[in-house]
Amino acid sequence: MLAAEFEKEIKSPGRKHFYLVKGMEPIAVEACLRACREAVEPEERDFNFQSFQLKEVDVQTVIDCACSSSFFQSSKIILARTLESEKYTAEETAPFLSWIKNPASGSTIVLLYQAIPENVKLFKIARDSGMVVDCRAPDKYGVPAWIRGVFKDKGLNLTEEASRVLVERVGENLPTLVSEADKLALHPGPGRAITPKVIRDFVSLNSTGIYYELSEPVVTGDAGKALGILLDLLDTYSPFNLLGVLDSHFLRLMEVKINLEAAKSGAGAVPARILSERMGVRETYVTALQRQSVPWTLENLEKALSLLEDAHLRFVTSPLPNEIILQELTVRLLSLAGRGGRAF
Repeated sequence: MLAAEFEKEIKSPGRKHFYLVKGMEPIAVEACLRACREAVEPEERDFNFQSFQLKEVDVQTVIDCACSSSFFQSSKIILARTLESEKYTAEETAPFLSWIKNPASGSTIVLLYQAIPENVKLFKIARDSGMVVDCRAPDKYGVPAWIRGVFKDKGLNLTEEASRVLVERVGENLPTLVSEADKLALHPGPGRAITPKVIRDFVSLNSTGIYYELSEPVVTGDAGKALGILLDLLDTYSPFNLLGVLDSHFLRLMEVKINLEAAKSGAGAVPARILSERMGVRETYVTALQRQSVPWTLENLEKALSLLEDAHLRFVTSPLPNEIILQELTVRLLSLAGRGGRAF
């Protein structure tokens, strides 16, 4: 079951005697923990809601607590938590198997075991009995859909394009995305929609976000978008910083293009995951570079790097403002992107 299903079930009269919460997605895990506490009446929580860290007590202590009498004739919820990377032997978790077979009436144990292997007996029995709560974080491809769900829970409509823009601007860190969702909830558009424009107006770019925001339209030849974004960014960032962004992006684009050409010649390509580690960037960024590099030739990329080198020199020697030099550079790069390498 998912976290939302668990939240309802743990508060219902028909809740099970055992649940295994697996995964480390922080929003879902926090929701499960909160639901466990809220399932016990406030005036009874000191007695009928207990939480243990398995690093500090053994499993049998948790079982003994669950077997003890509850106060006020009410049911008890016992929460047992492991650390993110902790793993336990089959012998250490055996008491939980005994509990599942013969639980004490009126008590529920919720085991937060984030790193439990799926091939162990405890997981298999819990899964087959409908006791596993899936709180796994989405993979990098699922983050945009995940954040759309967060916005939906807040009564907001985040389009697919807007979710992509948000992830590109701030990255894939889930708590950061939720924080931005809270901020954007204060600025809904018609129909409580959060549009790409709203995100660009209210969400600051991180360093990777600048690469996406500025470099994408330049490399793909979208002149109107590229020049508009450049002017917006110049209100916040110095020409030196933005020139560095373009320079770094085209160097990486060249590296990716060389790698793709090597694959065509049969020499073998380096996987995107390895390239991302080598470059120190996210794999999704490398995937974007691979897509962007397709229409570019190595000759055009060499011309682009030459234009960038020339712009660095002109920043130091030309009487023109650096903002003007940067705009001229952008036009020349757009020319390369859209006119088959015929730079101005």
